[in-house]
Amino acid sequence: SSIIHQDDDDDDDDDTTMVAILGFSQGAVLAHIVSSLASNGVNQDHSATSPASSRIQKSVMISGFCATARWRNFELPLLSDIPLPSLHVIGSADTSVQPALSEALAGQFLGSIIVRHEKGHVIPQQSTIC
Repeated sequence: SSIIHQDDDDDDDDDTTMVAILGFSQGAVLAHIVSSLASNGVNQDHSATSPASSRIQKSVMISGFCATARWRNFELPLLSDIPLPSLHVIGSADTSVQPALSEALAGQFLGSIIVRHEKGHVIPQQSTIC
């Protein structure tokens, strides 16, 4: 996973800084977890309710699948209606992560956007593919 950070000025304390998370495959699972945790402190207008809520404002997930809420004895507080804008890139020929799993992940986000391409388990490199 990667954090995408856009800052229009040099002031790191500015609340207008846009931060998105990008995840591919297992990295998209992490992006799902971080998005859910960040959304626990986000209003419907995407403004943060507390400093602890994180600055994550958008998510991009490629060939992703849902995180599980329980691992061994640890419970993740995952939301099912994550209010962050999200983009989901799905390869119709993906044999590593079935497209239905990526669609299920998109269903965890309110107002998610799905972009499909004909390739497999790849990050598209050309805009004509999508």
